[in-house]
Amino acid sequence: MATRYHRQMPDVHTLAKRHLGNLLLAALVLDPLGPGLTHDELKRAAIEGGMSVAIFNEVIAEFWAKRAGSHADEMIKAGSLDLTRVGAMNDHRFPSVFAMGTIPRVEAALTRLEQQHGVKSVKSLESILSECQDPPEKVRIALGILLTHEHVERVGDGFRRRLPSGGTFGTNAPDHPESQALHEAIRIVQAILAARGAASSSAIRPIERFHAFLEKQGWRGLAGWWAATAREAAGLWDHYPTAASILAGALLEAALVAIAEPAKTAGEWNQKFLNEDPRTWQLRELIKQAESAQTFSANEAAHARTLADVRNRIHAGRFATGGPDRFQPPHTNAHEAQVAKLHLDLLLTAILGWKPIASLS
Repeated sequence: MATRYHRQMPDVHTLAKRHLGNLLLAALVLDPLGPGLTHDELKRAAIEGGMSVAIFNEVIAEFWAKRAGSHADEMIKAGSLDLTRVGAMNDHRFPSVFAMGTIPRVEAALTRLEQQHGVKSVKSLESILSECQDPPEKVRIALGILLTHEHVERVGDGFRRRLPSGGTFGTNAPDHPESQALHEAIRIVQAILAARGAASSSAIRPIERFHAFLEKQGWRGLAGWWAATAREAAGLWDHYPTAASILAGALLEAALVAIAEPAKTAGEWNQKFLNEDPRTWQLRELIKQAESAQTFSANEAAHARTLADVRNRIHAGRFATGGPDRFQPPHTNAHEAQVAKLHLDLLLTAILGWKPIASLS
């Protein structure tokens, strides 16, 4: 059935800007009081969403040029790239990801707070949540929409209305062209924000944090191997993508093997293969166990399997076929390597944040 939305195929840069706008919008609605995303976080999210590094660099360069240079640690907020209005924001028929029905109730809550505390007073997120009975995540999304359309403004750690209530925002549109894209952007940014929150410092990568975890357990042999393998991988990402991706898969396997014993002790991991010689364990079995015990979510398990597939490219025999073109092993390009790197970071963050392991960190 044909959709009621018609759109011309945009050029590559416009499409890239739309993707970046959705990611920034996702950051806004997930954390309306947050600072946005850093250059590096936005890059990681864009790569995770399928954008090539080259296109990201071209599009983001336009933004930094206007600011007289690149500032990788500077936060980029929704709207600062003038991108959020490229996609869903220029159409009042919003995707179903937005809780449009919550907007009038949030505005009613703001009206009540204004009557109590004055129009010019700053309303905290907590006061809005207590005044509006909708689920907190829907209230945050509604505030994100109001912020994007400048109906409210952020003032310090709270909000203040800029425009009178009663603005027209249309209705949910489940078949809106941006609906699926925004759902995916929110999923990606949730992982980015979780990784940020789990680290004691944004400068400490999950791969380094996992090394610290191994050291803390006293597993010095594995910790030494981990550090050496991580150093090798760090020197390979840009120029030797296949080798780097294979090492990323090896690091994931090592991480899952490392947590198997405490996971069993906690009563969370219990599949039969864990009672066999660890030298016979398979990465796919470990991923399946991690998913069933919710060490990994379903999406994280899918990322892990992708990483396992890339790692298995070292086994050329898997690609043997009959005929003159007998061997046709796939090659790993630079973009796939960057995705593998991002997947490893996200998966290590999930492992370190899993309750039985977090208690040991």
